[in-house]
Amino acid sequence: MVADPLAAEEVCAAARLSVGVSADGRVAATHKAEGRALNPAHVSQMLRTARQMGVARIRQLHDICAGQDGGAARPDAIDHPLFS
Repeated sequence: MVADPLAAEEVCAAARLSVGVSADGRVAATHKAEGRALNPAHVSQMLRTARQMGVARIRQLHDICAGQDGGAARPDAIDHPLFS
């Protein structure tokens, strides 16, 4: 399982599951694209990981936009190194 894969990693994947997560950790959307079938146990683990990573990333983005990452509040936070 690879979270946020590079293009080269996506090419090597046997299957892909995209997960959308809300700020409170709810799974808001899933999309299973191309490739092989996924083992239900693996899907459960993928969803748990996506929830953890999604909430952490949303908190990071919130902190960046609010200026709590050590910089000034920035509505233009898209320029932050996190997105590079």
